[in-house]
Amino acid sequence: MRAGAAALSVAVGLGALAGSGCIRGDVSADGGSGATTATLQDLNGGLALPGVPLAISPNAVATTPKVLIRSETVPGGPPNCLYGVYAADPRYLSSNGDAGQPNNGLVIAALGDTSILNSDPKLGLQGRTTCPDSLTYVFGDGGVGGAIPDNVQIGDTLQVVGELAPYCDSYNKQAAECATPIFPEFIASQAAVLSSGGAPEPQPVAVTDIEDGANVALDYAGMLVQINDVVTVNASADSNGSIVVRDAKVTGGPATAGLWVTTLSTTATLPQSLGLGFTQITGVLHFITGHWRLQPRSSADITPADAG
Repeated sequence: MRAGAAALSVAVGLGALAGSGCIRGDVSADGGSGATTATLQDLNGGLALPGVPLAISPNAVATTPKVLIRSETVPGGPPNCLYGVYAADPRYLSSNGDAGQPNNGLVIAALGDTSILNSDPKLGLQGRTTCPDSLTYVFGDGGVGGAIPDNVQIGDTLQVVGELAPYCDSYNKQAAECATPIFPEFIASQAAVLSSGGAPEPQPVAVTDIEDGANVALDYAGMLVQINDVVTVNASADSNGSIVVRDAKVTGGPATAGLWVTTLSTTATLPQSLGLGFTQITGVLHFITGHWRLQPRSSADITPADAG
């Protein structure tokens, strides 16, 4: 668990969608939900209202597989497990020659199926206090359930219906109570994979634009981005194996000043060595436990400077 929980409204109660055509999931390809359509930029740029049934148009492309987004504390019981994907508008990816659009990233999430999580003997989670990392389980013994298909792959085109929900980095607080940056997440009630495609290319960005204190970091929230030529200034930033990196040309300053890097899942291995340089680090950006964090999806997203 790497992120703070938020009080979210998860179910929107939409009726069954008409038609067919999806290859994985429960949403029809024609999108006949009756929900208002909104672009991903509308959702992430403050142009859509929370709590209103919405359909993302023209769909969304997954930049991560389905992962554990965070857990939500439930007094007296096991936590709710919120799983989802990071996604982008397919029109504004680097591979389509129109990159650099702000707000082209969004977390799309839904609760995992608690009946699966609480009862599956292979998980051993009876009386559990944590949520399983979906990458180590989803593709194995049947998944974690919920509105988002367990087998979403990077590059899949998703049709999604749900609600916009403000997210802040505080446990069990409404957005109005938050002093930290607030940005939207999309809580899916229905989702389907319409097609599969190649891996989206990351948006190059200066580390100084997305590190703690950067004025424009919010524009890149949820986006798949890539930084170049950085150096480790804190090799043990927290108990999750996070590091802090800084532009290799910048010297001095506190070890906590810079960009935090925390792996998105257990499939990524992050070298922890003070002074180690990185030619490139690719990942999705999110505000987690008080810091902007770049989250590599796998070890392939991490290129140490001495890797040749």
